[in-house]
Amino acid sequence: MDIQQQLAQLIEEAYTLFAAYPLGQKIAVCHEFVCCLQQSDIDLLHSTPVRELDRRVIYEYLDAGAGEDDVLLAQQMKHLLPRVLDLLLQGERLAHSTEIIFAKLHCELTEVWTATEIEFMQRFALCYFQYKALHLVDHDLATDDFLDCIIIMFNTAGLEISTLLDQWLILLEYPQVMLDFINIIKCCLNDGVYDQSYADEKLQKQITAWLKHPQHRSKILIQLIKLAESNDLTEHQRLDLLQVMDQLKLN
Repeated sequence: MDIQQQLAQLIEEAYTLFAAYPLGQKIAVCHEFVCCLQQSDIDLLHSTPVRELDRRVIYEYLDAGAGEDDVLLAQQMKHLLPRVLDLLLQGERLAHSTEIIFAKLHCELTEVWTATEIEFMQRFALCYFQYKALHLVDHDLATDDFLDCIIIMFNTAGLEISTLLDQWLILLEYPQVMLDFINIIKCCLNDGVYDQSYADEKLQKQITAWLKHPQHRSKILIQLIKLAESNDLTEHQRLDLLQVMDQLKLN
């Protein structure tokens, strides 16, 4: 079974796992102003089966300002979650920035999320991250999110991302994943500190520590040298690689 089939199975599992959660009559996002969720979309959310909700309605809900009740918001998101995951796998754009797609999930709320549901989300996060990394192999980097955006997306959901970092290190053996990594370091490493605007302080420290771990540095250096010795790099890519070695103080 390939990774896309695994994700398809996980989405079907989500439709079953979260089937019992209703939307509820009270909408947990802002819907009182013109710039917020419109009544016509609220009506669609109430009247349309979850599987049939279109991308636009989901986008509008996710884009609306969050209310003050995070518990209600997380409960409501569990109703919509299977369709969000479904559309995500289809490659639909669900927010102006990938990093905030799951910002309303609040998986850290143990009074809302069961252990089974969190375990499912962790499995989905790992599988989706692997899928996006392998997807980079055959696609132009300019058309895809950088892999740190995916890590931030799941961190913003309130999930544990250490397994994603472990997987990232393994996947660096793929040249296109290494090129993606180079672009990330070039853009987001400032004075040895990882700094991405959507990453909270805890995540910034976590990724910085991950980058500085001696075993990780050794693995990164091996893959950078391997890539540098290949004949597949453009001159611009080779210069970027050397810049990143300098930023990481690996030369």
